Amino acid sequence: MSEWFEWSLGLTRWLQSAGGAWQLVMMGLSRLIGLDFLLPVIYWCGHKGLGRYLLYLQGVSLGWGELLKWWGQGPRPYWLAPELQLSSSDSYGVPSGHTIAATVSYGGLASWWGRWWGWLLAVVVIALIGLSRIYLGAHFVHDVVGGLLVGGLIVAGGRWWLGLPLAVRARWRWRGAWGLPSLLLVAYVVVRYGRELDLGVAWWGYVAEAELEGMEGVVHGLGAMIGLGVGYYGEERWVGFTVKGRWQQKVGRVLVGLAGVGLLGAGLLALPREPVGVVWPSRLVLVMLISLWVAWGAPWVFGRLGLLLPAGEDEGGE
Repeated sequence: MSEWFEWSLGLTRWLQSAGGAWQLVMMGLSRLIGLDFLLPVIYWCGHKGLGRYLLYLQGVSLGWGELLKWWGQGPRPYWLAPELQLSSSDSYGVPSGHTIAATVSYGGLASWWGRWWGWLLAVVVIALIGLSRIYLGAHFVHDVVGGLLVGGLIVAGGRWWLGLPLAVRARWRWRGAWGLPSLLLVAYVVVRYGRELDLGVAWWGYVAEAELEGMEGVVHGLGAMIGLGVGYYGEERWVGFTVKGRWQQKVGRVLVGLAGVGLLGAGLLALPREPVGVVWPSRLVLVMLISLWVAWGAPWVFGRLGLLLPAGEDEGGE
């Protein structure tokens, strides 16, 4: 075992020595990773542009984060020291997916607001979530640092996109809907056939499950990016909804929208992991459908059910 692993394991042991209520606090912080189910609600009922922005960033972070984990093949602390396990996950360790998701969610919010206090709050929350992952024995220090870097790059890319003139974004939106997923697919093929799987490591017993988890994450990220990209284009062209409305309409949107997500999500959860040749395409299609529903299908249904105001009365957010 390398000296770096030993040092990071020692830090986790020291953190866990505090015991008591700290474990509950750290487990609670670890669950603040993102805004998952809130993001569609923000898109449908709060601020359309912000919801659209954060949803897509999460799709990008899922696909690229899992691909980098799969490529790195890094262990988790409790794979080497089982007594440190206070949390579990089947995926590889580096970079930390929780840290990526937190950086993208809270960093994305801060980048949208552009306020110094928003950045300060985001940094504090992200740092605490990263610390919680180290405390729980789920990640080494370098896993968390890697997650910060990956998440920061994704947020920077999102900010760059938002800084482009609206006409440029409109012209490139359809190309981007297919271009970014295509780039991820190419990277997946390169990693899939360019790396060597090391079964001689001390944590070899975790490798088989981590391999499946990595492929699943990439497929889900790819499906989310395609579904959201195509869905945003279709919604803008054929629906053009506004988030404004009476509170009864907004409650109806949430109920109808999340019901659709739940039905499609139940199908996704029911799928086994093998045989890969059959299951992975099915997972890709289902995640695409969930994302298409959130971005385009649900707003279209809202209109048919009278849950929207007439198009053109937007709140000012793209």
